[in-house]
Amino acid sequence: MNTCFGCGPDNPQGLKVRAFERGDGTVAAELRLPEHFHGGPGIAHGGIQATVLDEVMGYAVHAAIGDSGHRYAIVTVELTLRYLRPAPIEASLLAVARATTVDVPSIWVEAALRDEQGTVLTSAEAEWRVLGPRGARVVGDA
Repeated sequence: MNTCFGCGPDNPQGLKVRAFERGDGTVAAELRLPEHFHGGPGIAHGGIQATVLDEVMGYAVHAAIGDSGHRYAIVTVELTLRYLRPAPIEASLLAVARATTVDVPSIWVEAALRDEQGTVLTSAEAEWRVLGPRGARVVGDA
């Protein structure tokens, strides 16, 4: 059962972000944020936008290391966002991400949340870390 808030299909309150590889080195997720994810009236909460971009960047990391089965545990090390325009609730949005530098265990990624016209609403850059195979003991575990 996958109840992750960002990508889990089994979380009834979650975002259920599902990204796909586009064949050009990017991954993308089409989504429509429901009203209960609003911040200001009619505008997606900034934390929800951050979560969407974080999720699609995670998919980009898996793609960059050839891990389509998501066998490796990965984590966000640092995330920087720029809110450029309000992201509307109940509108078609596209989140796109790509790895810019792959130096395992570190991977740097950039992403953007776009509206139907392709206008960038929110952009993000992040550093990710590949921890190792899921379930394996990683450095720092007790």
